[in-house]
Amino acid sequence: MNALTLAPNPIAPLYDYWARVLNMEKSTVSMETPDTTPMRYLGQVELATVRVRPRPLWLTEPTRSGMPHEAALRLAIWQERGVLNYKSGWRLAKDLQEFYWPYAHSAREPWRGLDLLRAIDLTSNEHGVEVWIDAEPSADGPNHYRRIRLHKRLAELAAAQLGSTP
Repeated sequence: MNALTLAPNPIAPLYDYWARVLNMEKSTVSMETPDTTPMRYLGQVELATVRVRPRPLWLTEPTRSGMPHEAALRLAIWQERGVLNYKSGWRLAKDLQEFYWPYAHSAREPWRGLDLLRAIDLTSNEHGVEVWIDAEPSADGPNHYRRIRLHKRLAELAAAQLGSTP
């Protein structure tokens, strides 16, 4: 491997984040439990099309501390290493879940990892990592999936759930 393949020290931003974390404001986004996560509202196609778009690593500087912020920084590092392009959203959620919740590695569905992706998208203005999905077909026709941010789609689905209850 040569110097053009990888950055000189791709995890240096993570060390810088850990050095600053005690002086940073805590994140206000809470993590949901696997049985209450709004990620359960998504359809199979939507779950299959989860895509993460981080900023370049040198631009990703979390302004708050918390699990979503550290995970966003790790995603930017994975992007820098060229690993993120080969992971589906489902695999990415499994990898995040196995890292942050090692005792949940045998879970059938990575609900904790998916909820972490939701939290990352909710806090994207604080670190720059966005999560996008292809939402269910719109009024334009059955084959026109909408490209939409994950947290906006979850807000749509939550509003629909509240509207359907008597």
